[in-house]
Amino acid sequence: MINATKETNKLFEASNYINRRFVKSEGEFLDNINPATKESVGKFPQSTPDDVSFAYKSAREAFGKWKKLSRIRRGDIFFKLAQIIERRR
Repeated sequence: MINATKETNKLFEASNYINRRFVKSEGEFLDNINPATKESVGKFPQSTPDDVSFAYKSAREAFGKWKKLSRIRRGDIFFKLAQIIERRR
């Protein structure tokens, strides 16, 4: 699995997460500034129109599958997600 971020000089460079994978943006990167210290803590992509289009198309496709699941199955998925998040705290 590809990491969401890579460490470069103690800063993190994030990627877009689209269609169950991390996708490098062709756009510029923006600094994420810590308001307390005014220091950059990471860089995040300024997504291009192509990035947004790909994300939109992927989401529309995924929603078609998601809406066909029963509400009980969707609830099970969210419950499992919550358990994973709690374990990673």
